[in-house]
Amino acid sequence: MAEGSPKLDELDDEDDIENFEVPSSKPEEFRPRPNPSQPINPVTPVTPVKICAHELAKEFCLPTGIAEEFIKSTETLARRYWLIDNSASMTSQDGHRYMNDSDGGGHRMDRSTRWDELKDTLHFVGRMAIKLQAWTEFRLINKPPNHSGYIRLGLGENDEVDLLMKFLETIPLGHTPLCTCLKNLENDIKRHAEQVKDLEGKYICVVISTDGEPTDVAQSKWQETVVQIFINLLHKLANGVKTHILIRPCTDVDNIVKFWNDIDKNLDASSKGFDEFSLDVLDDLAGECKDVMDKTPW
Repeated sequence: MAEGSPKLDELDDEDDIENFEVPSSKPEEFRPRPNPSQPINPVTPVTPVKICAHELAKEFCLPTGIAEEFIKSTETLARRYWLIDNSASMTSQDGHRYMNDSDGGGHRMDRSTRWDELKDTLHFVGRMAIKLQAWTEFRLINKPPNHSGYIRLGLGENDEVDLLMKFLETIPLGHTPLCTCLKNLENDIKRHAEQVKDLEGKYICVVISTDGEPTDVAQSKWQETVVQIFINLLHKLANGVKTHILIRPCTDVDNIVKFWNDIDKNLDASSKGFDEFSLDVLDDLAGECKDVMDKTPW
């Protein structure tokens, strides 16, 4: 960390966040190929690759203990689904990215679009899925022209990272049809539920990365309707396979964060005795890091 930079546990406002620096790590270079591959059969079994925690920690600049947890997750997670918000509002300039310092001595956190911040996250997740051969699907909530709208990684195919980067070249446009996207995902999960059930002790994880509330219902009563539909859909996803759902808001706008936290509370109240299901609402990367530092300042 550069001299004079604030510590993570001292971040109190936007100015502090923008000045926060993290240790240096050299990013890999990726060259997207011109055309994505054909969709892969979703029931194709994939055996996670055996990898040393020290090797993973070195490549991804992680503590060894965290690397070990990533490896352990391949033993319990059968499927990983990311629902990716590529709506027009993702071009708003209130995101944050870790950037290389000009002298190469570290990183800094710069303001960016929400979409660019999310792409950095997906870049990391995609690389990790490929390294561990961990079955992971990325779905855009707004399907681009002449594209399936999704890709699968961690299947041992060549150039999977390039495929991801090409996939993310889409320009954010449209609304936030999360309910429709969840219904489609639910149908796909149910179609292959028997295979997932046969993987004893495993579960699926659905990550919803969005900067808004679902908009694919009648506007006159959308707030009440969306909340109820979304709660019902989440329960339906869990009813048949063990499911863990993460909400990763791509904004700090108060009413949007409140919307997702309220859904979390409503689900907690209505899911008692239902141990096949869990939901968590995450903060952005800087916020999650600050929470960790508050509890473990060393």
